[in-house]
Amino acid sequence: FFHFFSFRIARMPELVEVEHFRQLLLPLVGTSGSTCKLRIETPSPTKPKGFPNDKEWDELRKYSVKAVVRKGKLLRIELECRGRDDRHLYLHMGMTGRVSCPGRVMKLESLKGDCAYPPPHTHLILKSNGHEASYSDPRRFGKVVLRPITEDEFVELAPDALRTDGSAYDDIVGNTTGIKKLLLDQRAVVSGIGNWICDEVLYQAQIHPDQTMLTSQERDIIVAKVKFVLETAVAHVEDDLPSDWMFHRRWDKRKGGGVKDVEGRAVKWITSAGRSTAICPSIQKLKPRKQAAAKSKRKRKAQWATKQEKKQPKTS
Repeated sequence: FFHFFSFRIARMPELVEVEHFRQLLLPLVGTSGSTCKLRIETPSPTKPKGFPNDKEWDELRKYSVKAVVRKGKLLRIELECRGRDDRHLYLHMGMTGRVSCPGRVMKLESLKGDCAYPPPHTHLILKSNGHEASYSDPRRFGKVVLRPITEDEFVELAPDALRTDGSAYDDIVGNTTGIKKLLLDQRAVVSGIGNWICDEVLYQAQIHPDQTMLTSQERDIIVAKVKFVLETAVAHVEDDLPSDWMFHRRWDKRKGGGVKDVEGRAVKWITSAGRSTAICPSIQKLKPRKQAAAKSKRKRKAQWATKQEKKQPKTS
C-alpha cells in the first residue's frame, strides 16, 4: 500500500516540508552501538554544484547515521564511525529539493502528478537499517555539504521557529523594518519561515506585511500565530490544511480579480520584502506610526539601565 502526500511543495520548501523530510530520514538512524553501515548511491549524472566528491562518498560508506536534526529549513545528518572523527552532512533544499522514500513522495508543483520513486532528478540515495531515502532537486539550486563537526552551519541561523519561545521575537517591537522582511530573514528573528508561511501568519494575525513599529501586543499575536500555523501545518502535511487558510487562495494570482477568502473578503497581491504577497486589505491595513515613540522608549530604557548601574556598589 502506497500513500502519497496530498500536500504539495508549492514553491521553495519551508520549515513545514523540511520537518517532514527529517521524519522520512529518521529510520536511517541506527540503534545505540549499531554497526549498520550507510549504503550510498549517487545516480544522477548532473549533480548539484555543491556535492561531495566520489572519494568523500567512499569514506562515508564506513559511517553510520547517529541522528537527523533540523534547524529552520536546513537538515543535518550526523554520522559516526568508530576510530574516526564524526562528520555532518547538510542538506540544503534550495527551490525544489525534497526528500522521499518508497511510497512517500511529496508532490512537486514543477513535476505535477509525478509520485514515482525515486523521483526524477534524484542525486542521492541513502540506505541503512532496511530503510532508504532519496534527495532530489530538479533545478539544482540546493546542495549537499559534508563538514567536520567543528564547522557548524546551524550557528549562522536564528532560533528555530517551531521550537523557540516568544523571547526570540522581542526585537520586532518598535523595529523600523517591515515585519515580513524581518520574518523572512533567516538570521534576524527566527529561522524556517518562508513566503507562504509568512503570508499565512500575517493574514491570521491581521497585520500588514509592510507594517513597522509593531507593539508588544502585536508581537504576542504573531508569536501565537507562528506557533499555531507551524504546528497545524506539520500535523496536516499528509492530508490538507484548514479550508479557511490563505494558503488555498494565495496561488490563484493568475486568475485575476475576484479571489476572496473564506469570509468573502477580497484577496489582493502586492510585493513585500521583494516577494509576491497575498493579503486581505480589509483586515490587513498598513498603520502609520511615528518613530519618535520607539526612540523615546529606547531612551527611557537606556536611562533606566544607567540608573541601575549607578546603584551598583563600587568595588575597591
